[in-house]
Amino acid sequence: LAVSLENVSPSRKRDLGNRLLEAESQGRAPRCFDWALGRLGARVPVYGTLDNQLSGELVEGWIEALLPRQGKLAPARAFCLVQLGRLTDQRGVDIDAKLRAKLCYQLRAAGCEPGLLRYLEERVETGESERVSAFGDSIPAGLKLA
Repeated sequence: LAVSLENVSPSRKRDLGNRLLEAESQGRAPRCFDWALGRLGARVPVYGTLDNQLSGELVEGWIEALLPRQGKLAPARAFCLVQLGRLTDQRGVDIDAKLRAKLCYQLRAAGCEPGLLRYLEERVETGESERVSAFGDSIPAGLKLA
């Protein structure tokens, strides 16, 4: 629930993300680990405000911890990493360009879906499919998130 609430304070998000990473390193991460961490550190909020986003610098450490070493990569992990490294063209929000290039290279080498890599290489507006992915359900016809 907490990771779905985009207007939770950055300090709370940082703590939750660090606890998730710790659980993952100990082999006891929840099944929703990749989705949850991706939502906590997403560079582009679905509905939240920018002042509640985590800094690019903090998220860089999360990316480094999750970067694929070699071989295939589960789609959920690839999606998580793309959410964490997505290009926004906003200083303080974006991760370091060198890390983004490294992430892109490693995701490509791991067989990541080419459509996902686009989010790392260019600024892309948030679409309806992303909102559905973030919330896990579509919103009722006629209702719009603003």
